[in-house]
Amino acid sequence: MSLEQQVSDNTTSIQQLIDDSQTIDQLPIISTPLIDDDKFAVRIDASGITESCTPADITDYVNKNISASISASMAWEFSTTITEADPTAGKIRLNHATPASVTKVFISEKTFGGADASIYLNDIKAGDILYIQQNSTSSKFLMVTLDSDMVDNGTWFTATVTISEAGSILENGEKSHLVFFKLHDAGVTVHSGLTLDDGTNPHGTTKADVSLGNVDNTSDVDKPVSTAQQTALDLKQDLSEKGVANGYAELDSSGFVPSAQLPGFVDDVVEYASLSALQTADPQDAGKIYVTLDTNLTYRYSGTPGNYTEISASLALGETSATAYRGDRGKTAYDHSQTAHTTGDMEASTYDPAGIVEQLVGLIASQTLTNKTLQSFTNDIYADHIHEELRNESGVVMNIGDAVYISGYSVGQEKALVTLADASAAGTMPCIAILAQSSLSNNETGDFIEVGMVPNMDTSSWTAGDELYISNVGTSGNTLTSTKPQGTDLIQKIAIVLRSHATLGIIEVFGAGRAHDLPHIQQDYYWVGDSNGVPQQTAIPTAGDVVDDTTPQLGGNLDLNSKGLFQNFVCGETLAVGDYCCMSDGTVGTAGRMYLAANDVEDTIRGMIAICIEAGGAGNTREFLVSGIYVTTGLTAGGIYYVGTAGNITTTPNSTTGEWNKPVGQAQTTTVLYFNPGMYYTENA
Repeated sequence: MSLEQQVSDNTTSIQQLIDDSQTIDQLPIISTPLIDDDKFAVRIDASGITESCTPADITDYVNKNISASISASMAWEFSTTITEADPTAGKIRLNHATPASVTKVFISEKTFGGADASIYLNDIKAGDILYIQQNSTSSKFLMVTLDSDMVDNGTWFTATVTISEAGSILENGEKSHLVFFKLHDAGVTVHSGLTLDDGTNPHGTTKADVSLGNVDNTSDVDKPVSTAQQTALDLKQDLSEKGVANGYAELDSSGFVPSAQLPGFVDDVVEYASLSALQTADPQDAGKIYVTLDTNLTYRYSGTPGNYTEISASLALGETSATAYRGDRGKTAYDHSQTAHTTGDMEASTYDPAGIVEQLVGLIASQTLTNKTLQSFTNDIYADHIHEELRNESGVVMNIGDAVYISGYSVGQEKALVTLADASAAGTMPCIAILAQSSLSNNETGDFIEVGMVPNMDTSSWTAGDELYISNVGTSGNTLTSTKPQGTDLIQKIAIVLRSHATLGIIEVFGAGRAHDLPHIQQDYYWVGDSNGVPQQTAIPTAGDVVDDTTPQLGGNLDLNSKGLFQNFVCGETLAVGDYCCMSDGTVGTAGRMYLAANDVEDTIRGMIAICIEAGGAGNTREFLVSGIYVTTGLTAGGIYYVGTAGNITTTPNSTTGEWNKPVGQAQTTTVLYFNPGMYYTENA
């Protein structure tokens, strides 16, 4: 049944209207006041209509006094924020938390469902009524009369209102409906004597009379498409045009256009410095051609990570070991070699026997020994340092002088992987080399010194002769220190400073791989440092070497470190944490058990006082504070505390005749009690 039919049948109440609107949000409703059997459902003001009115009373009041209609019912989310500002999309708020004090409402132009309600909000004028009700609870509502027209602030509306009636305050975040009541609207016709009880239409009211002249009952399938919608639909391409001639290209599962739909053969040529650089980058793109600049050879991706296949065994010209030499120059050299020559054929300016010898010596001196065997033990090798190429995998840029440890190995590159050494953990030690170049980016290969000199360092913070150790801050740089590590840090002396200078400093690396400076120790011995800080091997004492101390002394003040003396006692009754208790002498309860202390019963005050630390019932053994520091709340700093009543303490001494006082401690602060109870107590005369 449509809302118009419900109205004409007099079967709709406000709650029904709200319930229906949850599924047809924003449908405008134009009607006379709604009534439900023998009681009304629309409350307009306190003086005109009440909940006890009959349908005839409502009809008579409307015909004689007002022209009224429910203009619209829509949903917003209620917000308890009371700031006069944009309530944000889909929300409504008031300017006061107390309904009786509300003077303004703030409504978003967007409803809870995101629809634009501006056309309805702009139509609300001074004198109209707003009825706001929480969907989930009908008793939570608010009815106000507008003192001013709705003010459009762009994305939200404001109105000054007077409260008419209110139930309980609406809850934050709850969906609530807002019903607009239009009063004295010139567009609404007053029908005198109109009754709707029998479902008839005695005045012949048409849909045009209620501003619904353009409404019809066309089904969804027969509704026409608007011009704007049809224009947008005309711009789309059909799925049938995907991947076909004169259509559009599709994408494969990897997000690429299939090669069959590309114009001919489309490809990219990418250059890399060398094959190893290509393998390191490992782009793995089968649609590209790769050129290595050092050999001018071309490769394609083989389908296996890190593996690239030469497209053709092409011959590259050049003057390197991996290229072919130019044929014309080769022929000239060959022809020249076939002719006999004498030293006289050389020009005097180019014939320099001494220079030739010097060049030969230089070549021999600079030869790289790869897979060579020295034939005699008398052969000497001279070098400033021994170095190795290692790969940085620390995740940061390394700088000259940084110490590293081996953290892995690259099978494809046949390189050890290194990270900054750190003496604070065994897993980041020992250092095996020092970076010899100015800097090295992450995932790049660089030159590291294992033994020998590292020049061009900044050693200005040290003095020549300083011994250098691995520091405990390797993960943040500054991996070398002249301060010998202490405590649990590992000790590795790695180098010595040869020259102190800001840019031309030099260190000599000699201790790579060693992570401690103590030799192994024999069984049943331990290291003891002497007066010079040198560790001495000392035997562990045997049982016969230990002498009992029969007169132990503290040798000074006993520091309880803000704690106390604790003892386990048996509860005589149910006790809670923080209860002040007294040990019974047998007069009350069981002797030796703990009961609530009280200053009005001598038997619960004269015994030892203690604080219950663990809650327990009668017969349970629990921990109690006998003396010391007790942390609690609500104390008066400096106040002296006495036993109170029922296990409590008080700063007010008991003055009642025949009752007792017993001090238990003094508050150091508002939360710390120095608990020091004695055995004495006094009786009030």
